[in-house]
Amino acid sequence: MRTLFTLVLTLFFVYTSAQTVKGTLKDSENPVYPATITVKETLDTVTTEIDGDFTLTLKPGKYNLEIKAEHFARKNIIVNVSS
Repeated sequence: MRTLFTLVLTLFFVYTSAQTVKGTLKDSENPVYPATITVKETLDTVTTEIDGDFTLTLKPGKYNLEIKAEHFARKNIIVNVSS
C-alpha cells in the first residue's frame, strides 16, 4: 500500500461564523481522485474533485480529518480553524 498523499490546506476567511477550508490531495506528483475526507467530529464527508481539490465549511475549532482513498493508507490529520 502506498503512503498517503500530500495535503495542502488553505484557510479562507469568510464573513460568517464558519470558515472555508480548501485543499488539494496529491500523491508525490498527481491529484488523488476519488478520495473522501471525513470530519470525525461532525461526520461530514466530502469527495475530492478530479483535480484533487476539496472544500469544507467548518466553525472555529479543532478537527480530526480522516482521509481515505483506494490503494493508499488511511490518514488522519488535525486542523485548527480560527475565527
